[in-house]
Amino acid sequence: MKARLLAMLLEQDSFFTDFGLKRDFEQAFGEPNSQEYSTTLAALKANDTIIAFDVEADGLDGVILDHPDHGQIDLKECSPITVDTFFAIGPSFAVEMHQDLYSVSEAAADGGLSEALRLIKLLPIDSSKWTGEHRALRFTPQVQSKLLLILERARAEVAQLQLSNAEAARVAAYVESAQLLAELPDPEPDLIRLLVQRILLIVGVVGFAGDLKGLLWTN
Repeated sequence: MKARLLAMLLEQDSFFTDFGLKRDFEQAFGEPNSQEYSTTLAALKANDTIIAFDVEADGLDGVILDHPDHGQIDLKECSPITVDTFFAIGPSFAVEMHQDLYSVSEAAADGGLSEALRLIKLLPIDSSKWTGEHRALRFTPQVQSKLLLILERARAEVAQLQLSNAEAARVAAYVESAQLLAELPDPEPDLIRLLVQRILLIVGVVGFAGDLKGLLWTN
């Protein structure tokens, strides 16, 4: 169940609702056992694999609601009476994915989730695919130390960027995920590169993002 949920989450662009995820799960894998589904989802929330956002308290802007009857509608165009919480991939998602890579791949294949499986097959990431340069990162203690310093600075700088709340939440989650991976005894440089690439796609090569790109693509 956990592997199949993780495979589903790979296809989520940003925010999703509990009922929307369950509906998509049912379409891909069949109706889940309600108790097992609820328990698994709660466990993923508890360890920050996914994080919850309260619509009113967190002031989410630009969130698209995946409504079961009316399709995709802008949250600003509706009154959230029964849906007051959205979820997004959290800082522990990358670690969870790495630990369960084989089972997630199997779940994605069994469910016909072609895009999720495509993303999984890209791991580990070879940076030469988008830089044209041979991958030559040596993840030395010096590189690790500098990376952690940049990521710590990034946590403070994200709030200063001109981003929507949704984009800021995604960048913050990617930064936290990269920190978790960088602090592991045996870091995975390619997974860290993937997270940095996603940060660059959102914020561009400015400030801390430029420092990250310079560190991970030149060392």
